[in-house]
Amino acid sequence: AKNDFTKVFADNKTIPELASFWAWDMRYGLPEKELEKLFPEDPKIHYFLGSYYASNSFLESDKDQEFTHADAYRRDAFDSFTKAIELDPEFCEAYHDRVHVRPYGEYEEEIEDHSMAIKLNPSFAEPYNQRALLYEREDYYIKAINDMNKCTELDPTNPRYQNFRESLHIKLAEMEDKIKDLSERIERTPKNTKYYRT
Repeated sequence: AKNDFTKVFADNKTIPELASFWAWDMRYGLPEKELEKLFPEDPKIHYFLGSYYASNSFLESDKDQEFTHADAYRRDAFDSFTKAIELDPEFCEAYHDRVHVRPYGEYEEEIEDHSMAIKLNPSFAEPYNQRALLYEREDYYIKAINDMNKCTELDPTNPRYQNFRESLHIKLAEMEDKIKDLSERIERTPKNTKYYRT
C-alpha cells in the first residue's frame, strides 16, 4: 500500500482531481493515523487527512446535538491543514479549506487564510466568494462586492456567484439609504443624541 500511495502522489505534483480521501482509505484499509506515520513529511497526505476529518465533522454535526465528536474532528482537520501548510507554505487549497474548520469567531484569521489562497492562486474563484461572505457578515459591502466582481469575472456562468453579488448591491443600497435618512434627521434635530448612537 505504501508503494501505491508513493506512486500516486509522485505522479500528481499538484492537488489532483482524485476520488475523495475515504475512497483511498477504503481501498487500502489504512487507518488515518497510520497514514501520518507512513508519510509524515508529505503535505498532500496531511491535506487529504484534513479533508477527511472536515467531512466527518460536518456529518457528525448533523447527528450530534452537543457537537462533541464534530468538534474533535474539526480540531483534527485544522491540525492537518495547518501541518500541510507548514510543510508547503504555498499550498493554496489548504489555506482555503482550513477556514471552514477554524475555531469559531476567528474572523481576522479567516480573512487572512482566504487572502493567502487568493495570493497563491488568483484565478481560483471560490476564495473570493468565501471572503466576500465574511465581509458581508461584518457589513463591509463594498469589499464584498469587489471580491464578487472578481469572482464572477473568473466564473461568469456560476449563478450562485451572480445571485450573491446582486444581493450585496441591494444591501449596500439599503445601507446607503439608512445613512442618508439618519444624516437628514441629525440635520433637522442636531440636539437629539439618539441618532448619533444608531
